[in-house]
Amino acid sequence: MPALKGLPGTDGREIEGEFVGSVSAALRVLSKGKPAIFAAENGSINIWRDDSGRLRGERHFYKLVRESKRFYSQAALAVWLKSAIKKIR
Repeated sequence: MPALKGLPGTDGREIEGEFVGSVSAALRVLSKGKPAIFAAENGSINIWRDDSGRLRGERHFYKLVRESKRFYSQAALAVWLKSAIKKIR
């Protein structure tokens, strides 16, 4: 399992995440309290809950954050995630 370290909104600790390939798989991983990670040829996406419980997502391209969002619901996260996945595939 990949480890993510220094995610915004966290205390900087290393957190074990899981690679996923769909929005539904990502939501299942989040429900377990773990970050979900997508990777494709045009970038990657990390989604997680920060220390206050808020949902967050980032889209990366060559180690640079291209988009960073906070969400108040899983539905809003899922809408953004569908769009972000298209951008990295």
